[in-house]
Amino acid sequence: QSSKMGAGESRFPLQEGFVKLVEAEVSPDDPIWPSLWIHKQNVFSEVQPMHVRDLKALRPNNLALLLKMVAAKIKTYSASSFEPTDENMQQLLNCLRLLTRILPFLFEHDGTDWMSQAFWAEQQPTEQSASPADVRPLAIQLLDAIMSVMFLPGFTVYGKGQQGFWEPGIGGANAQATNGMYDLSRTEAVKCFLISFSETLFRTPDEYKRLDNKWLAYTTSVQDHEFAHRLFCSLINVAFAYDPVGWGVPYAGLMYSNSREHLVDLSLQTLLVLLDYEPRTATGERQCEARAEAGASEQHGSGPESGEGEAQMSSPNIFMQCLQDLKNPKDFHFLFQGFVRLLNNPHKANSTMLPSSIKQISCFQELLILFWKLVDKNKHFLAYILKTFDINSVVVPMLYFMYEGRKDPSKIGLIHICTFILLLLSGERNFCVALNAPFTTRLPVDLPNFHGNHADLLFIAIYKLMTDGPDKLESLYDCFLTIMSNVSPYIKSFCMTSAMRLLNLFEHFSKAKVLCANEHNHRYVVFFLEIFNNIIQYQYEGNPNIIYQIIQRRAAFEQLAKLGGDIVAEVEGDIDPDDAPVAATASSAAPAPGPAPAPASAPGGASASAGAGAGAGAGA
Repeated sequence: QSSKMGAGESRFPLQEGFVKLVEAEVSPDDPIWPSLWIHKQNVFSEVQPMHVRDLKALRPNNLALLLKMVAAKIKTYSASSFEPTDENMQQLLNCLRLLTRILPFLFEHDGTDWMSQAFWAEQQPTEQSASPADVRPLAIQLLDAIMSVMFLPGFTVYGKGQQGFWEPGIGGANAQATNGMYDLSRTEAVKCFLISFSETLFRTPDEYKRLDNKWLAYTTSVQDHEFAHRLFCSLINVAFAYDPVGWGVPYAGLMYSNSREHLVDLSLQTLLVLLDYEPRTATGERQCEARAEAGASEQHGSGPESGEGEAQMSSPNIFMQCLQDLKNPKDFHFLFQGFVRLLNNPHKANSTMLPSSIKQISCFQELLILFWKLVDKNKHFLAYILKTFDINSVVVPMLYFMYEGRKDPSKIGLIHICTFILLLLSGERNFCVALNAPFTTRLPVDLPNFHGNHADLLFIAIYKLMTDGPDKLESLYDCFLTIMSNVSPYIKSFCMTSAMRLLNLFEHFSKAKVLCANEHNHRYVVFFLEIFNNIIQYQYEGNPNIIYQIIQRRAAFEQLAKLGGDIVAEVEGDIDPDDAPVAATASSAAPAPGPAPAPASAPGGASASAGAGAGAGAGA
């Protein structure tokens, strides 16, 4: 229907070009090609999904030729001296927008093998292909074309004499700030780069496990280490140099549009996609799984087999290497200050007297994932920030996200990543000691009125998540209690509010109904007993509130001493009242519950290993 148009209808040049590509085969020297990038039309409104799908189904040769022509046009600008005129800038931007618009529809599954044949088969040499690069797979030509404009002088960076980083920061402290001059060009380049990695989104879970993302595999194994380093640093610098508040003028974000915010979001998303990719083995397994299996086979004495498996592994992720190689204290300072400024923005924006007067960022989840990768993969960064900075400045926003996220089912993943970060940090002594700092920040949440330290805030937040959170958080209970157990030996004093909530949780999970409701619930009681033992053994003098609450709830502890026949009788009595006398008789005839704690000894050993780091550190 879109191909047949009446005499009174008009076509934009871009639409006309796509209609002609669908109607008939087009040669490389056809005059229709320049009309696809020499225009000032909106590519996303003019190129409709039906145009791309029809072109893929009816004229796949024209579609492949279109992609080659766009890649060649981009390479033409990057291979020669680029003149940043309005015409050249517009044409280059249109080429990137064309790729961004077309690629997602090509990744859709149509039951054919067109994708692998079109993108990853070697191209047939032509009379014009004098360079060996012209016969490389089309996907590689497209990726190289996109990467060539990332640091194109006059388009995304200053002239050739300037340092090739987008913004000052890590790796490029002497780079010149651009003040938004190249934000539009960088946004289009990064967006096109990110779209090229989106093939995974169109796969089924089974295909995701079995098939590799070749676009990411090629990009993360590039031999140009200098390019990877510059791109890694530039993506980080753009994000962490961003200040959403600016001069602090109220409602300034509503008076003008900020192109930098969109670039920051795209930069963080692209960086995380690059860092998250794990090369696969020839069998399709992720490299980390293959390494684990290789290590296990070595322990069992099968050395040659493990060596063969190691040789088959793909190249390592060069962007993850860049993250692990960060060791400069100035870089760590820049990163941590950026995390503090951006992660604290959401709760500060909601705490002002003037509603919506401070611009609020939306990329805090990406920032938390990046923070998780840094503390998990770069131990130098973790040790430096714990020794040098106030770690509570990032703990408070994480607890705020968790406290608020319990109300929104879509933020379960946000709660998970915050929990994993806190679990990793809780194994560090410096982190646990830092929680003793007084908590004075005012958060825009329904916190109880208390005067205490950051550990009190941590325990109150966990209490709220376990008592007023969705059922999906039940899988995190072990993590919550492990965090509490790990920090408990180092906290000098708990306020009455957190002490009451801690004992309320213990009373709930030590009830017979809760203990017998699930075969794993007894582990929670073991965690609570470890917390109490740690506080009494290491911080007895400073915790009268905990001691008072333990004494006041002594009935709950006495009930634990009845583990065995009495509790079984009680539970059976609650379930079926008619059997209560029989259950009572059976319990009275049963042996004394002396050896009853034996079933809890195994979980006790397991949970002790989870909190062993805290206990050992406190003993030291």
